[in-house]
Amino acid sequence: MKYTLKIWGITNLISATFFLISYIIKPNELFSFIIVYVIFLGLILSIPAMIIFWFLQKKLFEKYTVIKSKVILSIYSFVSVWVTLFLINILMYSIPIKNFVSAFYRMAFLYIIPMIFAIWLFKNSKALKLNLE
Repeated sequence: MKYTLKIWGITNLISATFFLISYIIKPNELFSFIIVYVIFLGLILSIPAMIIFWFLQKKLFEKYTVIKSKVILSIYSFVSVWVTLFLINILMYSIPIKNFVSAFYRMAFLYIIPMIFAIWLFKNSKALKLNLE
């Protein structure tokens, strides 16, 4: 669980930092917009995806090498962020699907890149024990 919480925390921390930097660079964006997206959407709506991530990483590290597990988790992370943002688009904004990629690509990559970075940065202590036995 520590591994998943570290990834979840660092992803949201780095994403929030990037959003704040983009606000400083481009102050015409509303600060409340950033707060809503980073805190509400980033923290609250990522919980279901991170629960799935926790179950997935637990099983992957038991069956596969650390490298294979992290590759699969990276792919899952990419897909889960896109799916989450796609659902947010449908529920909150109703942006036509053809415009979805252009409307949400920046926000998606502000979550995807730190998450994949964290997956590769942190070590899963249980995985190391399993692979050493």
